[in-house]
Amino acid sequence: MSATAWQSLGPYRGAIAATVRCAALERELAGLSRLSAGARSDVLHAGRHLTTRLSLSAPEGALEVAVKCFGRQSLFKDRWDARYGSQAARAFAAACYLAERGIGTPQPVACLERWAGSRLLECYLVTRYLDNTVSFKDELIRLFEHEPECASFMALLETVAHAVRRLHDAGCRHRDLGNQNILLGPPPATPEQRREVYFIDLNRARCGRALSSRDRARDLSRIALPSDLLRVFFGMYWQAPPPRAFRRCERLHRALFAGHTLTRRLRHPLRRDRVAAAASRVPSGYPAPREQWVWDARSAQPIPTLRPHDRYRHIAPTQLPWLLAGAIPAAPAVYRHWMALRREAFATPVPIHRAVAVALSG
Repeated sequence: MSATAWQSLGPYRGAIAATVRCAALERELAGLSRLSAGARSDVLHAGRHLTTRLSLSAPEGALEVAVKCFGRQSLFKDRWDARYGSQAARAFAAACYLAERGIGTPQPVACLERWAGSRLLECYLVTRYLDNTVSFKDELIRLFEHEPECASFMALLETVAHAVRRLHDAGCRHRDLGNQNILLGPPPATPEQRREVYFIDLNRARCGRALSSRDRARDLSRIALPSDLLRVFFGMYWQAPPPRAFRRCERLHRALFAGHTLTRRLRHPLRRDRVAAAASRVPSGYPAPREQWVWDARSAQPIPTLRPHDRYRHIAPTQLPWLLAGAIPAAPAVYRHWMALRREAFATPVPIHRAVAVALSG
């Protein structure tokens, strides 16, 4: 999807996607700050970066768009953006790159900037509004709470894993590939159709070269899943057991990102408090690790979502003395009984004439 050259649009300089460019749209974009201020009753996301929903003009008629207004930043970041492109410009270029290759992302419409010398005063990214979408994060929460079926989880993981593989094979490193930045369209009408997947928040993306195993590992280290589901996800991504070098690199970057997250309060104390306050008002979230389970209809039993070493970490330390106190005194008798059964195994005939077998399923 090609974009026009940068042009003046009232107080802004910006670029408009060629597929939606028209004189009416240019006039409306020239007054985008006024239009966005008038649409505050239709706020999609509030915070440091405000996202609103607007209706603009396009060649085919009214165009529903999402307008992301990036917040003011430091002088250092303004100078960086003046050299390498603003957040809106980078996201717009990445979205055009993905759209040209058929990779799911909200259709890019325009990006606008207003500078005063070396300071970036306003910065907007305009994309087509996607209705009836849900983030990968929220869909996982819904499944854990209302539909903890193995088949549902496997279908979701396969859909997202294949979409991420197409993103990487197209030569795009997202570099912020968290669950919240992967959107899912509505479920398809028939099982033969694949659910649409869209990638958002592309301002950190780097596009245009083949990805190495290290690049893929760094991107995928932001995906948050219970450890056993993550193992399945990587198998679906690679369509084979993941390469050893990938696994080693992914674990390293996941640990680095975890450490980076722990220092967020020190780096951004005020922003961290605002995010925590907003999160406290949201009732839904990932269930606790010990409460994450998936029902497998084939074996008629719940299956764990964590690898064994991760499950052991969630055993309360106060339980260990009681477990040991009950197990150690009984250990000699259990061992003697086990040795007696082992000597008789496959040696003593077991009569099965007129036997009755009972199976339990729950």
